[in-house]
Amino acid sequence: MRAKPFLARLPIRAKLTLAYTCVIALVLGAIGLFLHFYFQSGLDRGLNDTLNARADDVAALVRHEGVRGLRRRSDLLAGGDLTAQLLSAGGAVLVTSTGPHEPPLLSRKRVRRARATTSYVDRRERERFLVRRLPGGAVLVVRASLEQRERALTLLNGAVLVGGALTLLLAAVAGYGLAAAVVRPMEAMRQAAAQISDVDAHARLPLPLAEDEVHRLGVTLNDMLGRLERARDRERAFVSDASHELRTPLAILKTEVEVALRTDNPPETLRAALRVAGEEADRLSQLADDLLVLAASDAGHLDLDRRPVGARALLEDVDRRFRVRAREGGREIALEESDDAPVIADVPRVQQALSNLVDNALRHGRGTITLRAQGDDGHVELHVLDRGAGLPVEFLPHAFERFSRAQRGRVGPGTGLGLAIVELIAVAHGGRAGLANRTDGPGADAWVRLPAG
Repeated sequence: MRAKPFLARLPIRAKLTLAYTCVIALVLGAIGLFLHFYFQSGLDRGLNDTLNARADDVAALVRHEGVRGLRRRSDLLAGGDLTAQLLSAGGAVLVTSTGPHEPPLLSRKRVRRARATTSYVDRRERERFLVRRLPGGAVLVVRASLEQRERALTLLNGAVLVGGALTLLLAAVAGYGLAAAVVRPMEAMRQAAAQISDVDAHARLPLPLAEDEVHRLGVTLNDMLGRLERARDRERAFVSDASHELRTPLAILKTEVEVALRTDNPPETLRAALRVAGEEADRLSQLADDLLVLAASDAGHLDLDRRPVGARALLEDVDRRFRVRAREGGREIALEESDDAPVIADVPRVQQALSNLVDNALRHGRGTITLRAQGDDGHVELHVLDRGAGLPVEFLPHAFERFSRAQRGRVGPGTGLGLAIVELIAVAHGGRAGLANRTDGPGADAWVRLPAG
């Protein structure tokens, strides 16, 4: 197994503290370098000014009185931490402030390279020489010690290092505290999330007062918990409703089987019991098929084989399937004349949706069932209308909910899933389903809206 990088294993507090400390260290390093070079530049300017002042005095004396005059005034070469020599063009010592036997401060090669302008030479970071060629070819050399300069720079560097280290330490402590304050609301939400369970499903995560990114994260997570709670409630209601729907046909089926098993039953009673058992078995089979469709839709696996098909052809197929049943029930199915507008649809699924609507009209409606197709803004609506008593107004907003019924109670034909499946099929096609009471008289109008081809 590949090991994770070191930074990836660090907690958020450590990462924030490390990042904050690194930034502060870079800033302190830049400030320290600036102070070092700025202070060094100031010391160098002061030292050069001192060397130039002494060189100017000696050069003025040599111009007016010559080398003899400088020998009489040799004290002008000495003074303070400075020493000076006047060398000939060949490098011999003409006048010195250090004693009669002092060797030349510069080599003959360096003397020959001396220019009319002033130049500075540092030797081992301990001495600095000012070299200037005077009129007549002589070379003036003034020497100053760099010991005090180096001592001052050492003290400055030490102060910067100590101060920077203390500042970096305080910054790290402050950065860790700041990181802890940033992470504290998230830790509180984590602890609250660990305590949320099915026992207290209404619990939510605590939100910080500041409406920042952490607050928005908490709001998003609370919204997610709300959605999960609603989904869980729907799932529980679905299981409860499905269990209730299964209980009734199973109880009827068990009763009819017990009746059929009696030995003293006449043949008519036995046939009636088997007929009822068969009907309940069909009801259970239909309920199982409906539940499978709902499960496939919820899992996102309601596959559709879409192809162009005429709207009238869909309605004609439904008419053929239900014509005999309608006639046996003393009803009629009327197919209105309309344009055969093409739709892009999965034919078996759309026929299933239309069959559910016609089945509802046969079960709960009255009079002639009208099938109608009409175009509307790039869509085609397939309507199923009846002349029954219509639907309660308070039921219409809940008509497409699972196991929803217009009648109170759970007794009666059907499973309460037909309209829910109609809506699932319509939405899967990119359309929608609708249900309303008719405006031109009593009855209901149910339809499926599909994209036109």
